[in-house]
Amino acid sequence: MSRPQPTGPLSEAQKRAELTLKAGNPPTPQRAPVPARALPAAEACVRLLRPELTLLAMSGNITPQRLRDHLAREGLKAAVSTDFSFTGMVGAACLYGTLPDTGPSFELGPRNADGSCPG
Repeated sequence: MSRPQPTGPLSEAQKRAELTLKAGNPPTPQRAPVPARALPAAEACVRLLRPELTLLAMSGNITPQRLRDHLAREGLKAAVSTDFSFTGMVGAACLYGTLPDTGPSFELGPRNADGSCPG
């Protein structure tokens, strides 16, 4: 879905608001270029997962199964390792993450030609 474009020049307040929104939602790092059509869904998934996984990490009560359950509850079928790293598919992109005690980190990447995510 494309964002509506303004019909006239932006006011100073509108420019500041846009900069604030962009700063609050920086793009997720990419391991390799992700197709532009896949970015909106992948970025939305990261924005959805970040607060929930931050709370899970801070709880101190994390297991690979609990992480897998949290990801599945948000619709992400992911492979989860014992070191709390995970890989899952989001539309035409792959989502890679880790969950140390300090909170989640995420990266995006393209899918392989066969549709899988590189390990």
